[in-house]
Amino acid sequence: MSDSTTTSSGASLSGLVATLVPTFVVAAVYFFIFVVLRRSNVRWYAPRTYLGALREEERTKPLPSGWFNWIGPFSKIPDLYALQHQGLDAYLFLRFLRMTVVLMFVGCCITWPILFPINATGGGRAQQLDILSMSNIDSTTSSGKNRYYATCFVGWIYFGFVLFLVTRETIYYVNLRQAYLLSPAFANRISSRTVLFISVPPAYLEESKLRKVFGSAVRHIWIAADTEKVDELVEKRDDIANQLESAEVKLIKTANGERLKAIKNGASQEEQPVIDDSGESGSLASRWVPQKKRPTHKLGKFGLYGKKVDTINWARSQLETIIPETEVAQGSYLAGETKKVGSVFIEFAQQSDAQIAYQTLAHHQALQMSPRYIGVHPHEVIWKSLTISWWQRVVRRFAVVGFIAALIVFWAIPVAAVGLISNVTYLESFSWLSWLKAVPTWIMGVISGLLPSVALSILMSLVPIIMRRKFSSYV
Repeated sequence: MSDSTTTSSGASLSGLVATLVPTFVVAAVYFFIFVVLRRSNVRWYAPRTYLGALREEERTKPLPSGWFNWIGPFSKIPDLYALQHQGLDAYLFLRFLRMTVVLMFVGCCITWPILFPINATGGGRAQQLDILSMSNIDSTTSSGKNRYYATCFVGWIYFGFVLFLVTRETIYYVNLRQAYLLSPAFANRISSRTVLFISVPPAYLEESKLRKVFGSAVRHIWIAADTEKVDELVEKRDDIANQLESAEVKLIKTANGERLKAIKNGASQEEQPVIDDSGESGSLASRWVPQKKRPTHKLGKFGLYGKKVDTINWARSQLETIIPETEVAQGSYLAGETKKVGSVFIEFAQQSDAQIAYQTLAHHQALQMSPRYIGVHPHEVIWKSLTISWWQRVVRRFAVVGFIAALIVFWAIPVAAVGLISNVTYLESFSWLSWLKAVPTWIMGVISGLLPSVALSILMSLVPIIMRRKFSSYV
């Protein structure tokens, strides 16, 4: 048993070092890459400073372009600047990060000065960093047992602080949201006066009936229609256009490379018009690129089989057909000739009218004209989800909740395995794991310190991916 204690004690410091050193190294590498790339990749790191799609008052003031002279001006930017320029969500996310820092700092100030001395003098035989934990308290004596009260009372104090901070932030959020929704910058938007109603009964999919329900406060009504055919044609058109663009760029690069090689070998730099076999003027690229080197692809699924065709010629012929079909489908949709779906956008004259309609029961039957959304931007709407009926929504909700419950249950298995790895130094007490005593201390530190952190971060990173996948078609 003493060997086990020695091994675990020696692994505590090496585990801490094995965890912190790679973390600092990775952070330093990412920070270096950011500092280098931010100067030349403004499109990625500072798009709001110059994009023409933003109004002048919506743009962000650019930071200095030096290596490190941007840190000072960046640290002086108040959080309210994000509220005014990027909206409520961005501001609250920054405030959430700030509150997590406050929680950790206050927790350290409350627990460290009290619990560290109590645990360090607990009378146990732990060594290195383990003397700061509860495992160093000798529970066989009455004074050692009384030391556990300190942990209990400190936990109460810190938990009370957490509840206080959560309550304060909740009250702050309510007041901030009301002030933000009533501000001129938000109240003057059409989205602040527009309510989206889902699962509207077929009998109410007429503008006259909707105006009768909501009264004279209604300004405009947009009844959503089925966009499945238009979406398919637009998606197919865009895919072919992107494929054509990529092929033409590849051809241009290939032709330019061949041209430079020819000039290097003494060919003329003047580009003469090219005449093909039929006597017609052809592409300049054909002067430098033979037919067999032009971009090609196979028509089969995933491009793995099927007839091989010239990508540029094929894409152009496909676009000649699909573009008119897309325009016809779009015209039919705009003319109201497509099937109506159970979703309606209603714009009201005043923001107060929209809020009243949003909070009022609009139909006597359950799940009809519900759920409702207000302040929604067009790019935030999942248009294909507007066709989901109320019973499909109920089935999907139960399916998603069931899936999440099952995910929580089964996710405990890999998390428990990670927990065993983090306590691997204590497993050598089992006879069939006695061979762990022969493992060097620094290796045990890496296994119990770094490996669980990496494994847990990988497991946690998969959760948002799975959730987004499940909720991608759910309003």
